[in-house]
Amino acid sequence: MATDPTAELFESIKRRKYVPALRNQSGTIRFDLRHDSQVDRWVVEIRNGDIDVARGQDREGHCVVYGEKAVFDRIARGEENANVAFFRGEILVEGNFHLISAIERLFPGPRNAFDPRAARAERMRKS
Repeated sequence: MATDPTAELFESIKRRKYVPALRNQSGTIRFDLRHDSQVDRWVVEIRNGDIDVARGQDREGHCVVYGEKAVFDRIARGEENANVAFFRGEILVEGNFHLISAIERLFPGPRNAFDPRAARAERMRKS
């Protein structure tokens, strides 16, 4: 059975339920991802750090992200950065851009990327 990186990413976000780094954020982000002449729709609702994710809902969003599912699959696998995809014109963001910037921290980073938190933890372990 083939995996769906985008679905796995949104399910992992849903399982988190609360993200302390988003405790000052509230709003709804809708992702409209095109593929095979259809649109997959995901809605992420943030309420002061509490997160809920729903699939297939036709709801308004404070922020709406449009793009090809293949691009978002690359983002979900950590092969592409959402900001880079935006600046390349591969995804379009309408509405409250601050919300997508806030939630982007929940997306995986590129493989072998420098993680300052891990580097600091390693330094602390060695001292």
